[in-house]
Amino acid sequence: WSKLILPWSSLDILMQFAPYAPSKHSLRSKLRLIGCVVGSLAVVDHLLYYASGYYSYHMHIFHCHTNHSRLSFGSYLEKEFSETFELLPYNMFSVCYGFWLNAAFTFLWNFMDIFIVLTSIGLAQRFRQFADRVL
Repeated sequence: WSKLILPWSSLDILMQFAPYAPSKHSLRSKLRLIGCVVGSLAVVDHLLYYASGYYSYHMHIFHCHTNHSRLSFGSYLEKEFSETFELLPYNMFSVCYGFWLNAAFTFLWNFMDIFIVLTSIGLAQRFRQFADRVL
């Protein structure tokens, strides 16, 4: 990481002063805003994923089965984390482990997406400044 960020920082400091044209908004504020917005949307997306899954499970039980006694949150979790419960017994620890595992992988996936987006925005702004300087 230090091999990447040290040259980036020195170039970033150089491009904040003349003869490079300053941008209307600082790169730091752009990256913070976009990172917070995309991160918040990722959390909302994850919560809506669970809400949609539970609603679909509810509708499936309601329309396809006459036995509505399986319409519990525990039954939904058994269906949602069925792969986990093939290896571990169904208990509170296994449920928490399934939620944690799903959230951890979702966080890693979203972090990598946000990292790529923010790095691309930073590079695009610096290339734009360089092109304005050359032209």
